[in-house]
Amino acid sequence: NDSLLTNLISAVNPISSSINYLSDSSGAITCISSICSQKMIENAPLTYASSKAALDRYVKNSAFYLAKKNIRINAVSPGNVFFNGSVWEKKMVQNKAGVLKMLKEKVPLNKFVLPDDIAEAVAFLSSPLSRSTTGQILSVDAGQLINWLIIYLKKYCNIIHFRYFKIFAGLPPIRQFDGNFLFTR
Repeated sequence: NDSLLTNLISAVNPISSSINYLSDSSGAITCISSICSQKMIENAPLTYASSKAALDRYVKNSAFYLAKKNIRINAVSPGNVFFNGSVWEKKMVQNKAGVLKMLKEKVPLNKFVLPDDIAEAVAFLSSPLSRSTTGQILSVDAGQLINWLIIYLKKYCNIIHFRYFKIFAGLPPIRQFDGNFLFTR
């Protein structure tokens, strides 16, 4: 229940209370979500991930109704954020080699997200530069979400059949037929 209050209701209540004001000013709302709302991330608390997934759904669904009042709503979905006092700072002190290995294996840009990265995404989504953007979840994760499928397929699949993809996971197609490619490792 605490996770729902902290991660969903704490956004929904002020948004609901401010709709009249925001409609008068053509407002923009930007919520903070998490990449664990979009996929299972090992060691992410289940209640946290589920409440952030509910927030994502709220953003997407409410965008339709809020647009009729000239209000935009989006969310920023950070990956692993490093800052003083963060869990990642503690993990770096405890096991720097393990954390660097995780970044290398699971984060294509091989780095943490910084608070400024998130602030810049929020500023963009809240600005006139994104005046036509609503109902979107913008991942700021150094590429972590795009990497999970490749990691999974490399680890667990021997043969992959993909339609209309010429290159996948750096593997050359071993056979092409009718726009289909068969990959193997």
